[in-house]
Amino acid sequence: MLFSFNGFDKLGAGDYMGGIGFKYYLADDMAVRLGLGFGTSTTTKKDVPPTPGPDEETSTMDLTLYPGFTYNLAKSNAVVAYIGGQIAFGMTSEEVKNPEHVANNTIKGSGTVFGIAALAGVEWFAWDNVSFTGEYQLGFMTSSGKVEVTSGGVTVSQDLPSTTAIGIQSASGVNLTISIYW
Repeated sequence: MLFSFNGFDKLGAGDYMGGIGFKYYLADDMAVRLGLGFGTSTTTKKDVPPTPGPDEETSTMDLTLYPGFTYNLAKSNAVVAYIGGQIAFGMTSEEVKNPEHVANNTIKGSGTVFGIAALAGVEWFAWDNVSFTGEYQLGFMTSSGKVEVTSGGVTVSQDLPSTTAIGIQSASGVNLTISIYW
């Protein structure tokens, strides 16, 4: 299992790449890993008198997958340097029913993200089954989406701006990952 630590001034534990992470060694120097994130929420806003309208309801859903592969290059006692690769896929959707408390109107939005990255990192095994990892990623990411607005029985669809990014960053925003093996 993989966890990220961030905010070293407060030292708080957080999720791994938006969810939970797993790593499995296929051989002494080769491992596969998976980051999986999922979230859903529904918020209802009641209208207030004197002119109450229908409740505004917002529903969201997010799903992320980060499968990857690592290969250990060098070992020195409890420290392992590795390289690898990773792909990323994410989907998000949001639906707002009765926006601004106007009956029978809806706003639906959806988006997807795809990325690929080369990995380079160092893993320090503090104990046999616990390690701390620092990692950099050189990657490419692209996203797109659309929104549909229904008002008065008429639906209008529009593409959202697409984004493409190339860059190098630490794996999870200058975070440290702790891994627990069993």
